[in-house]
Formats: sequence, C-alpha cells, structure tokens
Amino acid sequence: MCAGPEFALLAGTLIGAGGKIQGGIAARSQGRAVAEREFIASGQELQEGVIEARGFRAATRALLGRQRASFAKAGVDISSGTPLLVAAETAAKREFDATRIEARAAQRAEDRVARGIVARRRGKQAFRQGLFGAAGTLLLGASLNSKFTAGSGPAVPGSAATPGSDFGLAAGLI
Repeated sequence: MCAGPEFALLAGTLIGAGGKIQGGIAARSQGRAVAEREFIASGQELQEGVIEARGFRAATRALLGRQRASFAKAGVDISSGTPLLVAAETAAKREFDATRIEARAAQRAEDRVARGIVARRRGKQAFRQGLFGAAGTLLLGASLNSKFTAGSGPAVPGSAATPGSDFGLAAGLI
C-alpha cells in the first residue's frame, strides 16, 4: 500500500507519462490528417491545371478562327505564305503555353505531395518523441520513488536517504 507522498509521486509520474503518449498520438493523427489533405489537394491541382490548359487551348483555337476569318475577309490565301506561318506560330505558341500551364499545375501537385510526406513524417516523429518522453518520465518517477522510499527503511550510511537528509537535493541527486 502506498503512503500519501508515494501515491502522489506515482500518480504524477503516470499522468505525466500518459500525457506524453497522448500528445504523441494526437500529433501523429494530426500529421496523418494534414498528409491526407495535401494528397487530395495535389490531385485537385492536377485537375485544375488540365482544365485551365483545356480552356486556354479553346481560347486560342477561337483566336486562330478569327485570324483565318480576317485573312479570308481581306482576300488573302491562308493555305500558304505569311498567313499560314502566322497560324502555325499561333498554334505552336498555344501548345507551348498550355503545356507550361500543365507543368506548373504538376509542380504545385508535387509540392503538395512533398508537404504531405513531411507532415506524416513529423507526426510519426512526434509519436516516437512522446513514447520516449513517457519512458523517461517513468524512469525518473521510478528513480525518485526509490530514493523517496529508501528513507523509510534502515538508513544506509552515505546515502541520500539518511535521517535528516532532503532526499537527494543537497547531494545533487535530484
């Protein structure tokens, strides 16, 4: 049966260790949740990039149509010469810019995935840190308890638990 101070020491040690474990579990859970959101957002980034590029291509197709209509209205043959070069250059620029839009979206998606991986790793690390912190708290509590209870038995000469001592404070044990 534990006496009052011994029980308080034991309870405090267990509560402290439990709190560190709970904090580690919460951090791991948060890391997983952040990672999941980042992974979902990466897919959305890719979809938005494809949609944006598709819209850009459609807009430049309309521009090509207006160019052709303008050349035809002016009576210019659009199947050769400068009008054909202008149309080809516009089409090439359109595809280049659309590809850049998709590449930027892919880079944003890749960044999101990387942030998700980092968040998940940080959560795992915080969980491990909580476990080690709890182990350290338990070991410290056990050490303090052994020093505390050593004073209730026969005094050992030269120990921190000799009568009149402050249970290790003066000896620098605590």
